[in-house]
Amino acid sequence: MSDKIDNRCHARQAESASIFYTFQESKQIYGARLLNTSQDGMCFQTGYAITPGREIFIFLDQPQPDIPPAGVPGARLAKVQWCDNIPECGAFFYRVGIKFA
Repeated sequence: MSDKIDNRCHARQAESASIFYTFQESKQIYGARLLNTSQDGMCFQTGYAITPGREIFIFLDQPQPDIPPAGVPGARLAKVQWCDNIPECGAFFYRVGIKFA
């Protein structure tokens, strides 16, 4: 993983929790591991690469699949800022940074 310039405006808070995400046009819910949060974004680990610029919905609790993402209480719309492979993991995992919309 290459060194990054830290462009965050707010301090990060280390976290460790299960979260969920989906894409606006999808009914598939993906699980992820929260790594850290800030006032305007977060970083999480997932088994899937997500293209920077893509918009996703983040959930703290697993939503019901029949409810549109925007209708889930507590859902947060965010834009993917970066996505890096985590080479030290034994399988394919990615660290994803998002900024809340």
